[in-house]
Amino acid sequence: MTKFSISAELESFLPSTTEDEKKALRLSLQAEGCLQPLTVWAEEQVLVDGHNRYRICVDEGIPFTVTERNFPGLEAVKEWMLLQQLCRRNLSDNHRRWCLGQLYERRKGEKGGDRKSKPQNGALIPKGSVRNQIANETGSSKNTVERSATFTRTVEALAKAALPAHGNHAADAPLPMRDPLARVLVAVFAAAAPTPKRPAMLRPRPPYLPHPCRRLPRLPGVIRPNLKG
Repeated sequence: MTKFSISAELESFLPSTTEDEKKALRLSLQAEGCLQPLTVWAEEQVLVDGHNRYRICVDEGIPFTVTERNFPGLEAVKEWMLLQQLCRRNLSDNHRRWCLGQLYERRKGEKGGDRKSKPQNGALIPKGSVRNQIANETGSSKNTVERSATFTRTVEALAKAALPAHGNHAADAPLPMRDPLARVLVAVFAAAAPTPKRPAMLRPRPPYLPHPCRRLPRLPGVIRPNLKG
């Protein structure tokens, strides 16, 4: 079997799996075995796909297979990981937005300001085609890709702002807050929560008093005063 190592950077690159998803994955592996092989970066012998399956298989003694894949660099590995995530059917809406936005920002950097990171084919992507290209690859609309990019930029900004409260490192945060997406969603929902309004002060309604010039109704046996003098 191919020997490989685990990169903490790659393992924590994608949003973490929920406990319910891990439990369902463990039950599936126990019942059917590890049917899908783990993917290893051939040049570096680093695991790039199947971190949860690998740990569960090791814990349960379930055999697994490994396939190797060639990548020109770390950025190409991360882009492939994002595309693999977008192929999952059980991906939540927020995780899908985050992956789409990450993919857009990385490819936009390849065609624009960040020319140190080269795309997999070695050529710069023509200006203005990144959004259309990702939309065609993932079956999304161009507007969805654009909104996802805005969502991802917000996630990254708020996640960085949340780190100083936990020692400037995500690992120092409580377990539910180690995931950047989880931290930012907590912040977003807290900011979006409506501010409770103070109860209005109820003032007693003054008794109704007719205006002196108002014509009073005629009542039998009552003499109407002459208010005009």
